[in-house]
Amino acid sequence: MDTLAELQIDEASLDWQLVPAREAAAAGAEGDEDGALPPARLTIAQAKIALARTFGVSPDNIEITIRG
Repeated sequence: MDTLAELQIDEASLDWQLVPAREAAAAGAEGDEDGALPPARLTIAQAKIALARTFGVSPDNIEITIRG
């Protein structure tokens, strides 16, 4: 692996930016807390757990309604 110096990149000239918090990323529906997309098939229990983590509540407090 090359270093910044070997690549002739001046570290001081870079525009460093903070990575968004995991909660903010999850709220954007981009994926779970690890950035992974949800599985193509998701059970109600899995959805409740994921939503509970996103909103900081117990899965017991999540209600899901499916209309078909």
